[in-house]
Amino acid sequence: MKKIMFLTLLLGLFPILGTGCHSVISEKPAAQAMRLLRQGEDCMQHEQEDSALQLWLQAADMDGVGAEVQYELNSRLARFYEQKNMFLLQAERLQKMLEAAQQTQEVQKIAHTYYNIGVAEFTQANYGRAASSLQRAYAMADADSSLFRAQCQLMLGQVYLQTEDTDAMSTALARAVSEHDSICHDELFHLTQAYQLYYEQDYDKLEQHIADWLRSDGSYTRIELLRLLADVHEGQGQMALALEETRRLAALTDSVRAQEASAATARIHRLQHDHQMTQAAQQRQVLRSQMNSRLLGLVLILVIIVLLSAYAVAALRRRARQAQEAEQEARRLADEAVRNEAEVREMNEDLQRRYHEHLYAILLPILNTKRNKAGHIDLNEEAWQLIEENTNMVLPDFAAKLRRAYPAMSSEDVRFCCLVMMKVPNPVIANIFSISPTSVSMRKQRMKKKMDEQVATETLEACLKKYTI
Repeated sequence: MKKIMFLTLLLGLFPILGTGCHSVISEKPAAQAMRLLRQGEDCMQHEQEDSALQLWLQAADMDGVGAEVQYELNSRLARFYEQKNMFLLQAERLQKMLEAAQQTQEVQKIAHTYYNIGVAEFTQANYGRAASSLQRAYAMADADSSLFRAQCQLMLGQVYLQTEDTDAMSTALARAVSEHDSICHDELFHLTQAYQLYYEQDYDKLEQHIADWLRSDGSYTRIELLRLLADVHEGQGQMALALEETRRLAALTDSVRAQEASAATARIHRLQHDHQMTQAAQQRQVLRSQMNSRLLGLVLILVIIVLLSAYAVAALRRRARQAQEAEQEARRLADEAVRNEAEVREMNEDLQRRYHEHLYAILLPILNTKRNKAGHIDLNEEAWQLIEENTNMVLPDFAAKLRRAYPAMSSEDVRFCCLVMMKVPNPVIANIFSISPTSVSMRKQRMKKKMDEQVATETLEACLKKYTI
């Protein structure tokens, strides 16, 4: 009688177990990878980035999923790493995207992948390789994809802007317009066009161009245009106009910073609320699981009592011990999560404090500095020390590393390198050292020769970057 009851219980469980095993075994790798891809997207919508990354990496490591699915997975991973500024991992995923696209033999998809690779290399200041990738994307793009071809040329214009190749930049902008004339309404196009007029010293046309686009909704574009217009008026000796535009620039910058801070604060509150709700849901799930386990334990106990009462007592004790250990582990994880949240909040507050100290330490000495009789910026020794200290704050021991590597380098050369790494525009550097903007580019080339850096495709910034590690 006891054996019959035990076999009846097992026979009741077999259909349930069989259904689950069949669904797992019958799922093909491609379908399983797509399921993990969709689950990762759901996690991203709920801002569970770590879970999404784990799901996508698990799917990307699977064999036999096909080139199409591999392309989609690596595309998601490349965008994720780009948002996190993890450029080396992004480059690796972009290369895998290219391999998957080449397997599918879809030319348009290959062209878009080369475009993404070019943009990533541009972000890392690898301008030579960025130009090569973008030119390849343009060459492979379908003739009907005029807008995409125009975007390739517009991005090439940005590359040539950074390398100060004005002729190539003008050619790229003209090709972009010829491919798709609607590209003229793109803010990036007009910003590049403004720098083109600036390099050509066509200041009247530049002022009209900036005046037309200062009504744009793009805050960052207006900031760049105002900064460029202030430099033009300052270079022409129109100090009143330069001062007014600098004030407008400061007001606009404060407004953008306030909006970003407000958005960041709102996101923090939302994430805290979502985190609390997630924890509450997990706790409810744990309690529900415990209740289900206990209920199942009671049912099993009733069946096992018939078979063996001693076994029922031992099983009950074992389950009670497991429930206690699970509860202790849950409390430990909750305490650890609270500690981690406090550490992250403290790090965010410290980063915000350092950011504002660095921003005002750089802006105030430059905006409030004295001018010499020739109208150029006159920085005293204290101001130079402040600039060097702020450079070292962002790029730890940059000046000291540079002096150790090149003992014969003068203090003026070190300060010049600090301004370059602080992304100070060439016109402002020229004003500080009382030279022309063209002389700044020549001085950068001479500085590369002093450092024995003869790579023609690399900028001085790229040469100095090794001393920021």
